[in-house]
Order: sequence, then structure tokens, then C-alpha cells
Amino acid sequence: MRYGQLKGLAEDDGVRILQKLSSPELQDMFNRLTCESDLDGARMCLVVRVLAKLCVVEYQPLVASLFCRVCRQEFLNRLLLHIVQLSVLTDDTAATADFYRDFCRLCHGIVKLIPTLAWDKLDNMVRKAASELTQLPPFEGATEIGKDLDLIRAKLAVERERLSKDPQPPSSRSRWRTGGKQSAHHKFRFDDLTPPDDFRMISVYPTVEDISEPGQPYLRRALPRGPYRDANHYLDVHFRLLREDFVRPLREGIVEYCKKMAEMPPDSKKRPRIQNLRIYENVCFNSLLSDDEHVALEVGFDPEGNGLARVNWEYSRRLIRGALLVFARDLSFTSIVLATVSKRDVA
Repeated sequence: MRYGQLKGLAEDDGVRILQKLSSPELQDMFNRLTCESDLDGARMCLVVRVLAKLCVVEYQPLVASLFCRVCRQEFLNRLLLHIVQLSVLTDDTAATADFYRDFCRLCHGIVKLIPTLAWDKLDNMVRKAASELTQLPPFEGATEIGKDLDLIRAKLAVERERLSKDPQPPSSRSRWRTGGKQSAHHKFRFDDLTPPDDFRMISVYPTVEDISEPGQPYLRRALPRGPYRDANHYLDVHFRLLREDFVRPLREGIVEYCKKMAEMPPDSKKRPRIQNLRIYENVCFNSLLSDDEHVALEVGFDPEGNGLARVNWEYSRRLIRGALLVFARDLSFTSIVLATVSKRDVA
């Protein structure tokens, strides 16, 4: 990536940056830039600014995915070297202050979006940045930056303590599902078992595993009487129950739809009616849209197909703002994309 391209990218707002990096070609150029062994100080500052601006974008899953690819050990090592050499690379105190502010914003974003990566990769770097800050000549905003670095270190300490208590890393956690119907006697057999994972690491949104894995998820009863062991016990129980209330209709609806589709003749144009789901076929993504705070994809489908010809879209509650959408390529549902409706155009 040329310096001019990178500088232009760094001058955009976060939404516009995300829109540009949604292009596979530009994203590949940016990724390769972060892998360069001779990444100079000026370009490093711009890379950090680009990543810092992405931290405030609402569409966080794509940002988190980008961070996972960019924040490899090679790049982080060069970033640490840049921090150590900052005092000799420039005597511009304003530029130094801007870099430290961008660095703090980036660290806060990584802690929020990918806490396991933050705990594993950032602790030493933030400690070194705080130490180097005290060795620099005084500049405006240095005190506030120092306090911000202390706050980041405190957040990392909390994450380190929490993750150290989890015997299984979140990435390899078991779903604790069991096949077959559950009798009343076994319905809540998880009550006395330790949770298989930290509920804070569970996606609020459904995952492929939620849809495709059969059997009973790990759930414990809410206690009608008596105290919970601690706050974590209370939050874990209620979070999992509320999430299952949300995910279960989707899972059962997809299973029912796939089963009925498999039973229908291959040449049949009829489609089964499912209680919990609305099915739309021949969906296409038309264009990427953005405003000051959001990134959106314009989605189109045939309103005359799938038995939708008689739907009065002006008054219908289908696809209203905030409705959850699940996009899948085929009936296997081995790969899904989740989205919510931000606007419905009935024109």
C-alpha cells in the first residue's frame, strides 16, 4: 500500500475506513503492509490511527475479525519497537501525543472486542508504553494519557484474573450438548456442574453450533428460593436461560424447515410454512451503504415470490427495524451471516 493511500485512509472516519477495507483487495494490501519488516515510523503511526478509528465503529464483528488478522506477533513486535524508539524518531510533541492517544484507543478497542487477545498480547506492550511515556519530555496531555494507560492495565489485570480461573480456553469450550429427549428427571442435571465456559465469552447472537448441534444445551434452573452462590452464579444462570429463550425458536424452526424441505419432491414449487420463521429465497446483496455511525448492506429479494404477493408491506410487521436476519447459502446452514434490519424501503 502506498503512503498516499494509507494517509488518505487514516484521514477518513471509522465507518468510511471500514467500508473501504470491506474490499478484499484493499484489505489484503493493508494486511500485507502490517507484515512488512521495514515498516517505518510515519506509516506505523498511520496504521495505528486507522485501527484506532475502527474501534468506534458499531459493526464490531467485522472489526474484531480484522483485528485478529492484523494483530499478529510480527506486527505487535514492530509496534513495541516503535514505542521504544519514539523518543529518537521525532521531537514533535504534538505527533507523539496523537500517537499515544491513538494507541490507547486501539488498546481499549482490543480489550473490548477480543479480551483473550488483549490479555495475551498487550500486557507487556502497555507496561512498556507507560514506562516510555515517563522518559519523554513533558507535553500537553501526557498526564491524561498516563492515566489512560493505567486504566488499560487495570482492565488487562481483570481479564487475566478472570481467564486464569477458566480451565478451558474459550475457543475450545465444549457445548455440553447431549443427544436424545430429556426426561423430567434429567432435565436439569447440570444444576450442580461447573459451567463449561465463561458466559461473558458466549456470543449474544446465535452461532452455527447453536443451530446445528442437537441435544440439550448447558442450562441450570433459576433458584426460586435460597441465595445464589455469588454474582457470577446469578448472571450465568439467567444469561444462559434468556439466551436459550431467544435461540431455541430459531433452532427449532430451521430444523423443522430443513426436515420438511427434505420430504418434499425435488421439483415442487411449494414451500413449507414454519411457525417460528419467515423464509425468503433468491436474496441478493446489492450495495454497501453507510452514514456517520452505521454500515449497512442493501438486500433485495423477489416480493412476488415465496407467496409474498399479497403482503401489504406498508403495514406488515415483517422485516421491521431491528428484526434478526439469518443468511445461509443452502439448507445445510454450515455457514451463516447474521444481521439486523436498519431500514425497510417499501417503495
